[in-house]
Amino acid sequence: MNVTRPKIVSLEHTDAARSKLLVVDWNVGNRCNYRCSYCPKYLHDGTLWQQDAAQAHRFVDAVSEWSSGTGRQVHFQWTGGEPTLWEPLQSSASRAVNLGHTVGIISNATRPRAWWERLGPVWREVTLTYHIEYSDYDKFVSVLNFLTAFCSVHVNFTMLPDRFEETRHIAVRLTEEHRDVTATLKPLLVSFKNELYPYEDEQLDTLKTYRFSTRTAAKQDRTCSRMRVAYEDGTQNTVEASRMVATRANRFLGFSCAAGIELLVVHGNGDLFRANCREGGNLGNICGTFSLPEGPIAICTRHACSCLVDIAVTKRRVEN
Repeated sequence: MNVTRPKIVSLEHTDAARSKLLVVDWNVGNRCNYRCSYCPKYLHDGTLWQQDAAQAHRFVDAVSEWSSGTGRQVHFQWTGGEPTLWEPLQSSASRAVNLGHTVGIISNATRPRAWWERLGPVWREVTLTYHIEYSDYDKFVSVLNFLTAFCSVHVNFTMLPDRFEETRHIAVRLTEEHRDVTATLKPLLVSFKNELYPYEDEQLDTLKTYRFSTRTAAKQDRTCSRMRVAYEDGTQNTVEASRMVATRANRFLGFSCAAGIELLVVHGNGDLFRANCREGGNLGNICGTFSLPEGPIAICTRHACSCLVDIAVTKRRVEN
């Protein structure tokens, strides 16, 4: 039986302090040592890898100066491709920390533990992605064990339909063995756009409802925290961004969106936007000239919000 859900009127952070934070989601390019079947070629073929140390440091300094005028704390989060392959990573992360900001990274954890040890405990939080086609459990856990000693660690398990149960069992094992780690069964989108992979009904139900019963709270509140959804009938619900994708509740056409105030996004070629969806237009390129935004997105024109980072931003329905 189909149940009509009340319309969403707002999406806010469960932690009010999070709305005062600016997240810089920084894609350093599309070089990657994996070739996952669900990853489009343009996201791993190495054609975008031009951001150098001088440009990166200039951008860190500009964001730091801009944020000082707004009173916002800044969290820089590097992604890719595989960002640990990017040579300026260590100096850029250290520079941001020295300016009083926090740093994080989204990685496939293939760099050996010794690499992470050389970088040291600079990270506030790390998101590791377990790719069932490539990840080696023991090597993955070796990196995870080092990181959990000093920072918050979250693991995303990418859920291929034909290897769904295998991946779920690995996720259960890892969370049972590492109680300080949070985890998500991440639904896959075709070409990383808006259409879900063809999951069976039972698989889709798992993605919508599964909870890791042995999981404890992370050591620190994570930057991209769970969101509070308010509906037009007055009810509220607390959800993760990944579940909004799985339930197709990621529709915010006509909403105001705090991207540009709570979020800035650097694409792999250096282009700067308020969000991964590119709403609000191009702000320039960090390898050349750019400007930082004066405000958020007034009205969203997208039919779906497919990026988890974009979803985890304050949104409110705008009445006509």
